[in-house]
Amino acid sequence: MVDDADVQEVCAQLIPAMRPGGLIAIHSTIHRDTCKALAAQAAERGLRLVDAPVSGGAPAAEIGALTVMVGGEAQAVAATRPVFESFGRLIVHLGEVGAGQVAKLINNALLTAHLGLAHNAVAAGAALGVGREALIELLKASSGRSYGLKVYERMTDLATFAHPAMLLAKDVRLLGETLGETHPAFVTLRDAAVPFIAAVRAAPAT
Repeated sequence: MVDDADVQEVCAQLIPAMRPGGLIAIHSTIHRDTCKALAAQAAERGLRLVDAPVSGGAPAAEIGALTVMVGGEAQAVAATRPVFESFGRLIVHLGEVGAGQVAKLINNALLTAHLGLAHNAVAAGAALGVGREALIELLKASSGRSYGLKVYERMTDLATFAHPAMLLAKDVRLLGETLGETHPAFVTLRDAAVPFIAAVRAAPAT
């Protein structure tokens, strides 16, 4: 499930079909308010709901080492922990329903900002006569290193990152809707992230 509409569609079928006492965990990255609304709908049917977006990607999932960002009532979160431990290494309860989404949006906006900074750092190097591979090798071993730089290193063709960039753009947008588009923290993250997203969108398909 990619967005809020997908999650709402599934929950519209799931909530009426579940027995009271059941528990729903939302792993998709969506708006905090959507999770709150769905939790209220679930509660009306005697169900509990937590939001639990994850980070780490397929490699971490395969070895049970995902990071799970959980929002929800403490007892509901405790009930989910044995299940989350089957695929997660770090499981953090961040607060009420929706808090997991907030953390995931911040994480993804920061990653996108790091990708944007890496893109511009490499562009600066190219403009000043420093090759891409040599500069990245140097930066990875220096104080300017980041996980985003490592991800960017693998992008020899930006067009191949079109789908992930679309999802990251969605998460940056959702953070703006949640925090406020004029909040200084969001403006800083957005301004660092947007050039990378624009570059991916402009890259010619291969």
